[in-house]
Amino acid sequence: MDLNVHITYRNSKRQPIGDELFPLDDYTAMVGNDVLRLLTDFEDIIYTALDGSQKEDWPDEVWTKYARVKHKVLDIAGAIRR
Repeated sequence: MDLNVHITYRNSKRQPIGDELFPLDDYTAMVGNDVLRLLTDFEDIIYTALDGSQKEDWPDEVWTKYARVKHKVLDIAGAIRR
């Protein structure tokens, strides 16, 4: 049995403007990748806040908190893909 995900795209007034049908495996892979891209956004925020400091120069407290968020994001992305 093939499982699919039907997505309806809506405008700001909640009116349907298009739709797509994705195989479940493809859809979960796409959503998992979107979740993983959050890590890049988090890193960009930290780089900006620390005036462009590289990871190895991050203060221990920042690195520890980032690692905690990274671990959660990786777990969520993995769960979505499963």
